[in-house]
Amino acid sequence: MRIVIAGAGAVGLNLARDLSEDKHDICIIEADAALIRAVQEKVDVQAVSGSCTDVEVLQSAHVDQADIFVAVTNSDEVNIVACVLAHALQAKRRIARVRNPHLSGKEPLVDKREFHINRIVNPDTIAAETAVRLIKSPGLRFRADFAEGEVLLRAYRLREADELHDWPLSDLAQRFPDRPFLVAAVERSGEFTVPRGRDVLKVGDVVYLLMLKGSEDRFKDLIRPEDAEPGRIVVYGATSIGMKVLRRLESVPQRVLVDESRARAERAAEALPGVLVLHGWVSSDEIGREVDFAATDCFVAAGEDDRMNLVAALYAKQRGAERTMVLAREPDIVPLLQALQFDAVINARLLAVSEISRFVRPGKVLSVQKIGEGGAEAIELIVRKGAKAAEKSLRELKLPEGAIVGAVSRDGSAFLPTGDTVLEVGDDIVAFVLDDVREHVERLFAGSKMIRFESA
Repeated sequence: MRIVIAGAGAVGLNLARDLSEDKHDICIIEADAALIRAVQEKVDVQAVSGSCTDVEVLQSAHVDQADIFVAVTNSDEVNIVACVLAHALQAKRRIARVRNPHLSGKEPLVDKREFHINRIVNPDTIAAETAVRLIKSPGLRFRADFAEGEVLLRAYRLREADELHDWPLSDLAQRFPDRPFLVAAVERSGEFTVPRGRDVLKVGDVVYLLMLKGSEDRFKDLIRPEDAEPGRIVVYGATSIGMKVLRRLESVPQRVLVDESRARAERAAEALPGVLVLHGWVSSDEIGREVDFAATDCFVAAGEDDRMNLVAALYAKQRGAERTMVLAREPDIVPLLQALQFDAVINARLLAVSEISRFVRPGKVLSVQKIGEGGAEAIELIVRKGAKAAEKSLRELKLPEGAIVGAVSRDGSAFLPTGDTVLEVGDDIVAFVLDDVREHVERLFAGSKMIRFESA
């Protein structure tokens, strides 16, 4: 499949790296010479120098042969115009990153089809929604739903008080028969593994658990039963993400926004009725008199500058905030933030890559959730007719190390499989895979023919 990506920033570069591993024919268009050099150093793809709104540049990138055109520059307007031109040049499908809420919201003023765009991705909206889901579920470090909400993936960092550590995984099902779950992956010291039955969980591990709809409440009785929904949230940064988070948390009794820019604070106060908006830096005496960090259930650092977010979150954590969450703009800083053991680190750009990947891997993958900085994925696939996995048990399939099928949905009913489970054509499966085996796993479930995107 030929995929042309306009923009070699964090999203474009990570998307190109991700898709090139699937052996797609990738071309990146970028006007910045430094970014072009970075692409050539880090990814084995074609790079075309120039503006993605220049027809001659688009033609030199052979957009007319593109199965998918993805516009992910930092400009909404450039991305929209590029998609219009790509449509005129006969690119089959167009995806654009657009932050303007009037164009990318649920009820946009202008329908995306007017711009000949098949899919709009707004990283700020995705990041805000992710943050809100985590805030509403205290104790979680990651969450995602699959199979139309029938299969749940949840991640927790194990504490001394939790009951899952220091037991072989093979014993957990016997110890907790009324709480069915499967340990899909473990993150320990920044490294992901797909564990086996003999492996033992340790305090400090981040465990990724697959469970079925309806069992989450029972599971909460086992891990972090004392957690409750927040009564007080403090957000640093009157940014698009920070304000989206506060708008979506109207049910929280006390909402506070802090920003060091007076102009931004004044605009936010007008836009967010019911929110206490404070002008100043989080560590200033003025803010300290207004904000009791020790009584804060969740502090969210959502400013524009990753370094300031890091400092703000560390300060809030030191002052006693119950939970601290950091929004990172640059993917490269994510490992550092994770090492500091904040309760959640959200990177809007990596989330955008995950969202776009769902539409760029047709016929094989229904849904993709990147984990951490992209070293592992939870993927949802359909067992296709003619697939190697069809009519075989999971034991016979012999999945490679670094992969596990954690859940199966069949005829609208989901269940946690065993080694004896025989996969059928049409089964919707959820698998956890490390990057180096992902392509191999996808091939096991794909049929002999690739399913093409439908035209919009």
